[in-house]
Amino acid sequence: MRLLKKLFGLLLMLLLGFVSMNSICDDNGTPAVDAGLYHTYSEINSEIHTLASAYPALAHVSSIGSSVEGRSLWAIKISDNPTQDEEEPVIVLMGAHHAREWISVDTPFLIAQYLLDRYAVDAHIKNYVDNAEIWIVPMVNPDGHHYSVISDRLWRKNRRNNGDGSYGVDLNRNYAKEWGGPGSSGDTFSETYRGPAPFSEPESQACR
Repeated sequence: MRLLKKLFGLLLMLLLGFVSMNSICDDNGTPAVDAGLYHTYSEINSEIHTLASAYPALAHVSSIGSSVEGRSLWAIKISDNPTQDEEEPVIVLMGAHHAREWISVDTPFLIAQYLLDRYAVDAHIKNYVDNAEIWIVPMVNPDGHHYSVISDRLWRKNRRNNGDGSYGVDLNRNYAKEWGGPGSSGDTFSETYRGPAPFSEPESQACR
């Protein structure tokens, strides 16, 4: 009887261990994508689509392009005519140029949520939304962000294969304005590598 109890206890521990391991792995055995209190790529995309669905007269979600690894760059447009191209000032808010700056995903998303939630009760917010086209792209660098979640928390660049054993271009150094200036690097292994040319990356092209 004592032996059976020990055997049962061992089996129970193995079962609990299996359940625990299975809860943090997906179907192919790789770690589950979890950024804690911050949004992952799939989570932020779900959230902005849900937000737009809640306010169809004020918000519309569309893809403005794709990343190096083929992830869609989703944007939410907020306006009193969100599906039309209006002759109004354009405001653009973008998050996560740098993959490791997770809070920069949540900040623009929460601004979008605030504008839509307050539109009906705040005259100032209504004025902004009625007289401008507000575009919000919560995650400009989805590949780098995903990599920073699953592999290297401090990863900064996108995931461009530079062909020399290095990966990534600093998207915030890849625009034409002062390209190659101070604060950027031509070294492919550098965190501030600017890329081979302005707008060499599909992510910066999409933002343009």
